[in-house]
Amino acid sequence: MLASEILLREVPKHLQVAVKANQLEVVGSIIRSTSSGRIVAHLQEARPMVELLSKVPGDPLTGVLNLAAQGAQIYQNEQIKSGIEALRQFQTAGLALNAASIGISIAGFAMLNHKIAALEAGIASIHSDLEKIDAKLDALWREPWARDCRSLRTLAEKLDESWFLTDGRGELADIANEAHELAGQFHRQAEDALESDAMFLVAVPAVEAFALASALRITARLAMDENKAALEASLSSTRKMSELLGSMKPAKAAVLELQARGDLLGTPEWDAEITKQRTRLVDPVSRLRTIEASSAARGVTLESLLEQGVSGRDWLETASREDKSPLLVWEVKD
Repeated sequence: MLASEILLREVPKHLQVAVKANQLEVVGSIIRSTSSGRIVAHLQEARPMVELLSKVPGDPLTGVLNLAAQGAQIYQNEQIKSGIEALRQFQTAGLALNAASIGISIAGFAMLNHKIAALEAGIASIHSDLEKIDAKLDALWREPWARDCRSLRTLAEKLDESWFLTDGRGELADIANEAHELAGQFHRQAEDALESDAMFLVAVPAVEAFALASALRITARLAMDENKAALEASLSSTRKMSELLGSMKPAKAAVLELQARGDLLGTPEWDAEITKQRTRLVDPVSRLRTIEASSAARGVTLESLLEQGVSGRDWLETASREDKSPLLVWEVKD
C-alpha cells in the first residue's frame, strides 16, 4: 500500500469538530476516542511545517503562539493556513519545536540544528548555576555534552545526504547504528545526572538529546524500509525514556531549592520564589512528558504501517515531498 493513497492533505472537519467537543483527544500524534480509546487518525508532519518551524526565532513558545500569523504572512496558500490552524487547535506545534516530532520525524539538518541550538541555549544558564555549586562536576559534564551535540549535528547532515545516494542503504545502516550509540551516550548522561540532586536540571536536556538521537535512528531504519526494526527501536527508546522520567523528582528538587531560601518564608517574595522554582524545575519535566507521549504515539503509527504493509520509505518520501500542507492525516477506517 502506498502512503500517498492513505494520507490526506487536510485534517477532516469532522475530526476537528470532535476534538473541539472533547469527543476525540490528541495524544502525541494520534487522535483517539475519549470514550473508547479507539484510534481514529494518525498525524504526520510534512515539509512545509518543518520549513516554517525551522524559521521560528527566539522563544519556541512565543513562536508557537504566533504560528498562524506567521503562516499567513509567509504563505498565501489556504491549505497551509488550514494545516497551521489545525496544529494550533490540536496543540501539537510545540512537539515539532522541541525534541519530539509529529508522527515520524522528517526534520532535516536545518530543523535539527534549530532544536539542538535551543538545547544549547537552555544549557548555558544551567552551566552557570552548576558551576557555582560544583565547578569540577560541571567541567566533567560540559565537554562530553558539547562533543555529543556536534556528533548529533553530523548525523543529521549525513541523513540529509543519504537521500541523494543511488544506493544509500549502507550509509543509512551506519547512521542508524551511530545514532543508536549516541542515544546511549545521552541516556548515560541523563542517568548519571539523576544520581545527584545538584545535577537534576542537566538530566532534562540530556533526555531531550536522547529523544533526538533516537528519532534519527528510527528515521534511518524506516528509510531503509526496515519497518520492524524501526518499530523495535521506537518501542525501546520510549521504554528507556519512561524509565528516566520515572526517576525524575522535580518536586523534591524544588523543595530542596526552597529550603535553601528559607529566609523568604512568610514574606511577599515567598510566592514568587515558589513560582520561580516551579517554572525552573517542574515545567521542564512536564515538557519531557509531552515528548514521551509523542514517542509512544510514534510507535503506534509504526505498528500500523507494519500491519497495513505501508512502505516506510514511501511514507517518509510522501511527507518530505509535500509542498502545500504542513500536516498530513491518515484516517483509520472502521
